[in-house]
Amino acid sequence: MAIEEGDLKPQGKSIGNASPRVLVDAYHANSFIDTMPDLSLNQYHLLHGPSRLIHALRVAGWQCEAQLGPWTTGALAECDVIYIDLVSADRPPFTVNEILAIEEFVRKGGGLFLITDHTNCYFHNHVLGSLADRLDIELTNELLCDHKPHTTGSGNGWVILSSFVDHPITKGLERVAIQSGGCVDSRFGIVQSSSNSWADWGNVPPYGNSNSPGFYGDFKQQPNERTGPLAGVAAKELGKGRIVVVGDQNCFGGVFLNFLDNRRLALQALHWLANRECNETVLAKNRENERTGVWCLENRSGEVTEFGNGSKDGLYNVYAWFGKLADARATNRDFRDAELLVVSRRGEPLAPWKIMAVKHFLTQPSKKVLVLQLEPWDEKSEDFVQITRDLQPGTREVNGSLSTTSWYNSVQSRFIVCKMESGWENKDFPAPESTMSVAQNAATESLLRLLLSMGVNAKPQERSKSWLDELDK
Repeated sequence: MAIEEGDLKPQGKSIGNASPRVLVDAYHANSFIDTMPDLSLNQYHLLHGPSRLIHALRVAGWQCEAQLGPWTTGALAECDVIYIDLVSADRPPFTVNEILAIEEFVRKGGGLFLITDHTNCYFHNHVLGSLADRLDIELTNELLCDHKPHTTGSGNGWVILSSFVDHPITKGLERVAIQSGGCVDSRFGIVQSSSNSWADWGNVPPYGNSNSPGFYGDFKQQPNERTGPLAGVAAKELGKGRIVVVGDQNCFGGVFLNFLDNRRLALQALHWLANRECNETVLAKNRENERTGVWCLENRSGEVTEFGNGSKDGLYNVYAWFGKLADARATNRDFRDAELLVVSRRGEPLAPWKIMAVKHFLTQPSKKVLVLQLEPWDEKSEDFVQITRDLQPGTREVNGSLSTTSWYNSVQSRFIVCKMESGWENKDFPAPESTMSVAQNAATESLLRLLLSMGVNAKPQERSKSWLDELDK
């Protein structure tokens, strides 16, 4: 049964309090909530942890703290939502008393946000088994796979989900994306894959002996494997409370939270769990105000993605790099509050809607448009002429490995075409988790200098006092 807007009234434990309280499980999971991505960070679990989402909740006025010990009735007394990230076998298991405390918390009106992943990754199915059973949640040992155009690249594990059940959590969603995520309980599915998708069964060797804790399948559709549509997000009610299950950690991690509608999905899910309204004003104001807004103009639905594309010719690495220093959103939705618009240009002319987006963006004072030139761009091309016909020529510069040509207008907005000698694509640009070579470091330093000259606030992210403790964990 669809839940109406009128149901979204404060009913939780912070009734009359504008600040819902969420506790993030840092006892059964390696949850790093205070270490935001920045240019010095390349540790995978810190980059893809929930810190960016926790920051978003704090911007929305939430109280967010780490739960460093077992779940007890006392710990949950003043809590509205429990956030359990991907648990792993190196952390303590859930005890019977913890499971009963969580069940009681939910049944009395609390919210539980549970992130699983693919094919028993890090043994999360084994760790969560008893809790899930008590809450009537089925866990799967499957990887959600799909074919183009429902993927973000040449592989079939990075999937775009664009089928939604009517629900407050899915209001206004167009596309969300996961990175090698798992299937969730289809009985309560609200975000689903296409009919061409399938549930790739994980290969778990005897005793779990494997070089990889992920237990991936073969990424090929076998006759005995379930076919789509499959659920990637589930939502259910239990007693007076609510539960949301998401089948991918990376979906809400520090790199992919700002891709397509992932941030919107996360905020609407958590507000629903806390019995709070998440309207368009809340979403529009959810900015990382200390960082420059960067709009990476992503392709539309049905087209091959650019900034979410992890293939060798995609621009995922560049997008992740921008996300380390800025509030970078990869979307085709209007993000005119951004200060910088980033557009990729290959051999084909820019689509008319992209030309229009660039021209409208430049009508605002002091905006910057940066075109990543992947292939030669003839200045006589129709798309080039349409954009620059009302602009004044600026400068041509060489900045290390970057060559730029710029134009400007009467409201001091600039249009900059930039070529990187080594290339912008993933095969050339360093991955967010990689240790850069000398050449890659020099190239990204050149890019950083360019952005600084354009007014991008690229100051190092301030560390919380506890960030070294998080790193040690």
